[in-house]
Amino acid sequence: MTDTTGLWKLATAKADEYAGRADVVGVAITGSVARGHSWHGSDVDLWAFTAQDPGKDSFFDGVEGETYWEIDLKPVSWLTGSAAEDWLTPPALHGHDGVTPVEALWGCIVHTDRVGTLTRVAAHVAAKMADRDWLNRRAANYLLYGLGALDALRDVPALAAILTARQIADKYAVAAHWMQQGVLLSSIMRMPERLADWSDLHALYRQIWSLEGESGARAFSAAFESLPAARRKGFDQDYRLEFLPALSHDLYDGAVHYLRDHLSESPEGRAPLLAVSADLDTQKSEVLHWTRDLLERVRRAHPHR
Repeated sequence: MTDTTGLWKLATAKADEYAGRADVVGVAITGSVARGHSWHGSDVDLWAFTAQDPGKDSFFDGVEGETYWEIDLKPVSWLTGSAAEDWLTPPALHGHDGVTPVEALWGCIVHTDRVGTLTRVAAHVAAKMADRDWLNRRAANYLLYGLGALDALRDVPALAAILTARQIADKYAVAAHWMQQGVLLSSIMRMPERLADWSDLHALYRQIWSLEGESGARAFSAAFESLPAARRKGFDQDYRLEFLPALSHDLYDGAVHYLRDHLSESPEGRAPLLAVSADLDTQKSEVLHWTRDLLERVRRAHPHR
């Protein structure tokens, strides 16, 4: 059983710290700590809401001891800027992180609420998350959008198509799968391993992302460390604070997926780490096929009429 004492201590300390800011009107402890699903690699996640737009200073993170923590800041108006029906709409493939108040507040614990908005919206999110029909409608919308986005990749250059199809697998197929289970996509570092109970989905997902277990993770680590410093720039912290600790917890596929996803944002000179082959056209055909199969299997698992 995971000892959550240290996680709670850090979560409440950070919540107290940000609640003490003059511009903050609400703070929520979120993530696995709030939901009671902490594990030995859990981070501390919080959201804070300000009276006005926080501007560029809208995200803070750090490490206390061996625990990573992060807090997102949004204006409190963000919580009421969309109706619940809008939460059914899938995020756009490009230019949207996919986070709505549902993702932000699912299972949260309200630490501070000076205006009442956070408590009210958190209760509304909890009610929606308890509505399995609503979640299944949401999943169906995500899958339909994902299939359309995949169709649009037919004439896209091979490398871009491969990297985008992997995003579709995450953002729409796996996200919809978890909605069908009554939860949301979470524990990104454990994403591949958490699919293991669904062997067909797990196998397809590993193919799409070219995940090869411990041997693949060790090879990935060696390849990353052999990169020139200029090629590692911007990713060293993720490697040290996220990738290496995940390896120590035997999350081999999760660690590779996590850092490969980040590296995909700027693929130049990083082909070995991205697991793209010399025959990009063939790989494109395979990855698009596997991604479509993944989307269709999730849809068949729980068709929404």
